[in-house]
Amino acid sequence: MTVFLSAPELVALTEYQRPADQMRWLRANKWPFEVSRKGTPKVLKAEMLRRMMGGEEQRRKWQPSFDQFNKTG
Repeated sequence: MTVFLSAPELVALTEYQRPADQMRWLRANKWPFEVSRKGTPKVLKAEMLRRMMGGEEQRRKWQPSFDQFNKTG
C-alpha cells in the first residue's frame, strides 16, 4: 500500500491526464503536492481523505467560545 494517490486516482481527482495539467489544477485548488523525479505530482492519500471528508470546511467553521468569560455577576 502506498501513501500517495495512484496515477488513476490523480486523473479521477483532477480530471486531467497530463502531469502538467494535474499540477496546474492542484495549485489552483491549493492542494499540497510534491513533484517526483519523473515530473509527476505526488499527493498524499491522507490529504485527499481529509479534504473529501470535510476536514477543511470543519476547521474553517469552528470558532472558540468565550461565553464563560463574558458572564457577569
